[in-house]
Amino acid sequence: MHSHTIKVTVAFDVPAWMVRDIEPFIQEDLSAYFSKCAPDAADVALTAEIARASRDDSQGFLQVHFSGHVDGRNFSFQTSSVQKSATRTLGGLGAVGGAAGGLVGALIARAATPRTTSSDLLDRCAAECCATAQIELNALLGKGKSSAALRWERIRKLRWVIAGVGAVLPVAWALTPFAPPEVVFDCLYLGPFLFVGLFLLVHVLGLAILPGDFYRNDAYGRKVMARSGVKGVATLRLVCVLFCAIILGMLWVIYSTSMLPRKLDAPRTKQRRVSSVYSPSVLGSKYFS
Repeated sequence: MHSHTIKVTVAFDVPAWMVRDIEPFIQEDLSAYFSKCAPDAADVALTAEIARASRDDSQGFLQVHFSGHVDGRNFSFQTSSVQKSATRTLGGLGAVGGAAGGLVGALIARAATPRTTSSDLLDRCAAECCATAQIELNALLGKGKSSAALRWERIRKLRWVIAGVGAVLPVAWALTPFAPPEVVFDCLYLGPFLFVGLFLLVHVLGLAILPGDFYRNDAYGRKVMARSGVKGVATLRLVCVLFCAIILGMLWVIYSTSMLPRKLDAPRTKQRRVSSVYSPSVLGSKYFS
């Protein structure tokens, strides 16, 4: 006979009116987890205490402490989440790409979440805390990661490899004898931009190709979805595609505005001029005529 007891409590210093909407959400989310993902768990006693909560128009914060036991295995852990409005988060692209990038990011954010309220931010905090709790409970119950979660883990590792290789290659080529000396500074200048651009490019492409079920049912996917600030898988993919276009455009602008394209042709032109001016025939006619 199964015995599932799930309680949600609120710390004394947390305003009850602030969390009255997320209390039933946490209760239903954890109950659904044990009925769908851990149906074999017979004896479950779980208490989720909302320890801290705050919210305003631009940011929400939630801290939840989970404790109890599952089939005789005790657990106690704490999760927290900070969610910022999409306009504030994506608009921060201006710190990297200038005012134009920030404007485009803000427009994408408004299209993705046109009316983000402080209550919505706290709801996303609750979703991320519940997803983190499910990851901890999966580890406690010995449940492995899904194939989509393993793919996401490989993408997260691959982005570092591709970004590192992409940033090192131009620098390594510039230091070889085959590269003109004039391009060394430009390659060093492009290296950090390539690292950041390729890292973000692989990241958002990975988010775009993962299956929709990963974001709806998998704990890792639900955590990603809560952090993204959007409300649907289709919207998330649209935002990823738009950001891919922005990143590629920024990388092209950075490359084309540098001196590297012109300097790659300059040494060959200079060499042709040197050979023509200081050839033996010219020197002989100038000094021995």
